[in-house]
Amino acid sequence: MGVVEELEAQREALTQACAVADAEDRVAQARCDQLLSEFAGSAQRLEARAAEFAAVAQAGGPPSEVSAAAVAVDAARADAMRAQIRVVDEWAAINKARLDRAHDLSQQVSRICESTSDLTDPA
Repeated sequence: MGVVEELEAQREALTQACAVADAEDRVAQARCDQLLSEFAGSAQRLEARAAEFAAVAQAGGPPSEVSAAAVAVDAARADAMRAQIRVVDEWAAINKARLDRAHDLSQQVSRICESTSDLTDPA
C-alpha cells in the first residue's frame, strides 16, 4: 500500500472513530438525562414527604404519625442522595470515556501527521 493509500485509509479510520465517538456521546447523554430525570423525581418526592411531615407536626398529630412522617422524609432523602450519586457516577464515567476517546483520536491524528511527514520529508 502506498503512502497516499495509507493516508486515505487512516483518514477513513479517523472519520469512523469520530462517528462512533459522536454516537457514544449521544447514548451517554441520553442515559444522563434519564438519571437527571430520576433525580428530579426523587427530589420532588422528598419535597412532598417533607411537606407531609410539616403538616403532621404542625397539626400536633400523634407521635406515631409524626415519627412515621419523619421516617418517610429520611427514606426520601436517602433515595434522593442515591439518585444524585448515580448522576455524579454517570458523569464521571462519561468524562472518562470522552478522555479515552480523545486520547485515541489524538493518537490517530499523530499517525496521520507522521505519514504526511513521510510524504514531505526530503530524506
